[in-house]
Amino acid sequence: MAEHVRNLLAREGFLLRPDLVTTLSKFVEPFAANTKPVPLASLAHFTEEALELLQPSVFHGVYSRPGFRDTVAALIGEFSAAGADSTALRALLGEGALQGPFGPAVIALFEAVEQRVSAVGQALRHTRLRQAAATIDASGVEGVEEILLDGFLSFPAPELEVLASLSRHVDLTVALPQWPGSERACQSLVAAGLEEVRLPARQLEVQKTVAPAPTLEQEVEEICRRLLAAGRPFREIGIVVRNTGRYVPALKTALSRFGIPSRFYITEPLDTHSIIRYFSIIVNAAIGGWDHELLIPALAMEVSGLGGTASGDRLEFKLREGLPNLGLDSIRALDPHNPALDKLLASLAGFELGTAGFVTAGEWVIRLSNLRRLLHIAKPATGVPHEFAMMMRAQAATLAAFEGALGETADILGADSLMDITTFWKAARSVLSLTSLRVPDHRSNVVHVLDAWEARQWSLPLLFVCGLVEGEFPKYPPEEPLIPDDDRQRMAGRGVAVRTTRDRQDEEDFLWQMTSTRATAELVLTYPRFTDAGESTLPSFHLRELGAATELAVAVRPASARTRAMPAPAVIREEELWPSIARLYPKWRPTAIESFLQCPFQFFARHTLRLADSPAKPDDRMDALAQGNVVHSALAAWHGRGGDLLELLDGIFQEYCREKRVREGYRSEMARLAMVRNLEEFLLKVKLEPDWAVNVEQPFLVTLEDNVVVSGRIDRYDVAPDGRARLYDYKYSSPTGVAKRFQKPEADRYVQGGLYLRALRDRYRVESFHYWGLKGGATQRGWSDPREIRELMAEAERLTVDATRRVAQGEIAIRPFVTNVCGYCDYRDACRVKSLPAAETAAAGDGKA
Repeated sequence: MAEHVRNLLAREGFLLRPDLVTTLSKFVEPFAANTKPVPLASLAHFTEEALELLQPSVFHGVYSRPGFRDTVAALIGEFSAAGADSTALRALLGEGALQGPFGPAVIALFEAVEQRVSAVGQALRHTRLRQAAATIDASGVEGVEEILLDGFLSFPAPELEVLASLSRHVDLTVALPQWPGSERACQSLVAAGLEEVRLPARQLEVQKTVAPAPTLEQEVEEICRRLLAAGRPFREIGIVVRNTGRYVPALKTALSRFGIPSRFYITEPLDTHSIIRYFSIIVNAAIGGWDHELLIPALAMEVSGLGGTASGDRLEFKLREGLPNLGLDSIRALDPHNPALDKLLASLAGFELGTAGFVTAGEWVIRLSNLRRLLHIAKPATGVPHEFAMMMRAQAATLAAFEGALGETADILGADSLMDITTFWKAARSVLSLTSLRVPDHRSNVVHVLDAWEARQWSLPLLFVCGLVEGEFPKYPPEEPLIPDDDRQRMAGRGVAVRTTRDRQDEEDFLWQMTSTRATAELVLTYPRFTDAGESTLPSFHLRELGAATELAVAVRPASARTRAMPAPAVIREEELWPSIARLYPKWRPTAIESFLQCPFQFFARHTLRLADSPAKPDDRMDALAQGNVVHSALAAWHGRGGDLLELLDGIFQEYCREKRVREGYRSEMARLAMVRNLEEFLLKVKLEPDWAVNVEQPFLVTLEDNVVVSGRIDRYDVAPDGRARLYDYKYSSPTGVAKRFQKPEADRYVQGGLYLRALRDRYRVESFHYWGLKGGATQRGWSDPREIRELMAEAERLTVDATRRVAQGEIAIRPFVTNVCGYCDYRDACRVKSLPAAETAAAGDGKA
């Protein structure tokens, strides 16, 4: 707010020293110079220490959790803001004002935190404010004759003491809004000698519009569309968000895509910045003995010098394949001739030596500050765009804040205290999470993105308020769990004015009222009509009070910087490449044909380009595909050489886990038990004819029309002495999964069974083909009618020949046969099938912004 007022005064022609417009906290700082304020991170750490020391029995099971620590720290801060210390609370306890079950434990924690704060030369807010009030009373405010305060909703007791002291030495003007939460403060200020002047409410004729959009993404796009269409300077436009966690990332993305300059007046935790996440990953990996699984995300980041490069991608694949693994030397062996990797590993090795043993907290600050040497940052050049300059500015601010957080951690722990890296880093992580990151941005003509608390102090011609879903703005605060409302009401009656749930709800409602009156010409209110899961939302009930017109959002996409033609057909147009494609497929496998029939783009990525999927983590390697392979191998061994199927399964399972380095744990054991249970069901239902020969995993080769050669392996076919045959295909699928192979339209993309029948047709009289679904009850389903079998073979041959022709002609279209399986495709992020219709519309020139 202070910076905003400085800029506003400058635009109006008032030239003032910057320090003449400041916050109340900074103003009173010199008057309480004999103590330091306790930072938020320090308060959280001292609260955590108190919880670990006292371990209150009433908080058993939760006192060690970070969320509970933050709840207690916030409660202590609330008591301090209200002017109460632990002595005052204990007196209230004795008077029966605190009757809830947690009061004594909270007071004991408050006492322990107060002692710890005092021991390091710091003080809670109420103590410093009362010191400032006493200093002002004694010596006045030198060089200041008049003070104006604005932007406050109310004042708690310690701040009112400061204002009362100021009123005795300077001409004091305090602006407060008229609402229930400010009545007590107004009464105190009048009692201190200030004259109360009630101003009439401002009445402005403002155009109001409600613009619902289908989704959150379309909601922020609609804001961008209206913002650009308004024709106003960007500095006259604001966007207010209440749910910052959901809307800030979406707004940043949308505003950037539409080329709209913006400034976010919303701080973010320091530990969310990519550089801090990079540092955190490295420190955690070093503590864990350079566990490759922990280190991989850091190596994949651009600031490592490897992320986003071909060599970095290859290294990541090799590391994932080798998991679990430890150590830097084993990483170097994977790519011994990579200079960028050598440089990074040498730096990591140096850092590793610095993390050993016990040193002082001050020394840990120095060692961890050296993490900046591990950064690979692009060097600035002349004529760089603003976005690059902002990125460099953010990186510099982040590094400065990181070193400041490390210094604060040392102050909390004691700079001369000996400890290991684990102890120091645990405290440092807490400080990083509670430290806000602000990046300087002094541009004047930008859209202002504000949270509701900041917005209450602004007035802008055009204002957007987004996310107006019932329960999100205004919010419905729950009752504080540790000190209930009954206790809070009794405390307020004895002079300690802590807020009840009703007070917080009044504040939230008033915040909405303030926000909805910040526009001077036009107010646009938006909300998504559906959640991410597709469920309908409920618009905020407060929208009805405004009498605004409703205008549905318009589908829009940012215009391209260059003229775009309609997308060319998704084919390889250079005919000279077609023979090269044909040479890739001297033989066709049924699964490849089915991949093409599902989606030509999927086939192109998987079989023509032969792209490899990222290796799974050790915990994820016993997936559905792996389980199917193990079960198939066990059944092949059982049919081939006999024995106990479950014993065979166990041996094959163990061998697979050793070969693929599957981590032993509950997930792999659950998969094994599921396979055992499913094969037990199979054994109860399978019937083998005594005189029939069982053939398993038998290779086949068949030539179709146009000399299309198909090869593969048949899971199982049984042959009778008279030449009759029955064909079986094992699927580690549920009955529902098997049933899809018989349901239109999905059945039309499966050729496997028909090709198997075609391969055996000339050798045996195949009388049936059945799928065995081996999950969830072991079920059979198939064909035994001769006419159906002939049709199955003919259709499989037709589809196969047609698919091979289309592949040979370069077809690579994003055209999934059924879209309900696209979410399981390895290449879904490359094809972006969901955005294809919108992209074609934008390319045709429609819906541009």
